[in-house]
This record gives sequence, C-alpha cells and structure tokens, in this order.
Amino acid sequence: MTALRVGQVRPVVWAAAEYLKRHGTPNHPSEPAGHTLIAAGGLGARPDWRFGSGADALSVRVQPRLVTTTIDAAIEAPC
Repeated sequence: MTALRVGQVRPVVWAAAEYLKRHGTPNHPSEPAGHTLIAAGGLGARPDWRFGSGADALSVRVQPRLVTTTIDAAIEAPC
C-alpha cells in the first residue's frame, strides 16, 4: 500500500447570522466557550480549539452541545 495526500482540511469557526443576532457576536477567541457550540470531527474532535500558531497561539477549552462526524450534519443541526 502507498499513501497519497489528496487534500488538506483547515479548521474554521463560523456562526449563523440568526444565532449571532440572538446571542451576540464574540469579540475575542476565548468567548465562544460561553456559546452553544456544534463541532464536526467525530471521535477525533478535540476538547480545545487553537487560534493562531506558535508562541502566540491561544487554546480555548470548549464543550460542544453536539459533535458530528460530518460537516453537513453540523450545518443542519438546530442551534
């Protein structure tokens, strides 16, 4: 068997406009921890989200309300 890289996935954080209207827009990367979160990643989902890289990286511990195995399921989940 030979492994071949076919792509790369970069994690992103996003929110529905309606959710932000109801609950407010976070102003700092540490603020999502106080919001209702849905994470995609299945069994490999991490309990912390990292913003930035190197010495300036900020790690925020999160507890998603729901963890899905697909991006599509995360998008369709009700907030």
